[in-house]
Formats: sequence, C-alpha cells, structure tokens
Amino acid sequence: MKLKELFNKIKFKDVEDSAKNISYFAYDLAEWITIAGTAIIMSTFLGLIVLKIMVVGGISAVLADLMASTCTTTGIPCDFNLLLGGIGLSLVVITTFFITTIKLTQFQIDFAMDGDPLPYENYNEQQLTALKVIQAVDGKPSYNRIANFLDIPYTTFRGYMDRFEKDGYVKTQRNGQGTPVQIDVLEKEI
Repeated sequence: MKLKELFNKIKFKDVEDSAKNISYFAYDLAEWITIAGTAIIMSTFLGLIVLKIMVVGGISAVLADLMASTCTTTGIPCDFNLLLGGIGLSLVVITTFFITTIKLTQFQIDFAMDGDPLPYENYNEQQLTALKVIQAVDGKPSYNRIANFLDIPYTTFRGYMDRFEKDGYVKTQRNGQGTPVQIDVLEKEI
C-alpha cells in the first residue's frame, strides 16, 4: 500500500528534469575525458620523440646525421656554411612545428572548455517557460500575476527574475515599497 502511494507522489516532470541534468553531466564528463585523452596521447608522443633524440645522442647527433645524409645522398656540394644554413633551417622548421602544434592544441582546448553557451541554455524547462511568458506579455503584468499564471511560488519566480536580469533578458524597476514592479523586456526572443 505504501509503495503505491509513493509511486503516486512521484512527479514525472521532476524525473524528466533529473534525467536531463544527468545527461548534461554525462556529456560534460565525456568531453573532459576526450580532452584529457588527447592531452595524454600528445604528451606520450612528444615524450617518445624526446626519448629517441636522447637515445641517439641528443639533438646534435640528430642534426649531424641529417647533415651527413644530406651530403651523401643529394649530391649537393657540402661546405661548412651550407651545413650551418641547413642546421639553422632545420631548427626553424622544428621550432615552428612545435609552436604551431602547441598553439592549435591550446586553441582547441580553450574552445572546448569556454564554448560560451548562451545563458538560457542553462535554464531548466520551467525557467524557459517563465521567460517566454514574460517576453510574450512584454513584461506588463506583475510578478504575482505571472507567478500565479505559471503556478509557481512567488519567491521562486522572483529568483528567476533576478537570474533573467543578471543574464540581460529583462530589467526590473522598483519604485518603492508596495508599488507594482515594472518589467522591461530587453531581449524579445531566446
């Protein structure tokens, strides 16, 4: 008997909102895991490159091997100035590659983390409904009338209005205690 009463008390709207919140959390978690996995893979490859350079004798050995293979395979007459120019060009190319890779990676991480969602994307369904009603009536009725129309408590609606005002959708003007609050709609559509 008590189990049946419990099931009757459950509001399916609350269950739906909870499921949405869980799905948003799961999406954010998957995004973080993807970014962390990419960072781990890139750092592993960079570590392997550094290990390979250290195993063969350092960057000077790698460049010396590059110079020797260039002189023996291309048939270009190798003099000291040409080899120094080749080393300089190699260092410029390697440095440019690493700087570009780091900048692109940082840009992608910043874009993924700070994708600047619109404020209303973080509202729940009841908040979106309240904001749409306020925009539809152009903010003319009072807080109490809109809260009664939406069948939500006045204090909850007032919290919504504070958030809408902070996000730049409405502006409220209070003339004093006991007078109706005037609502100016700044954003006509979301």
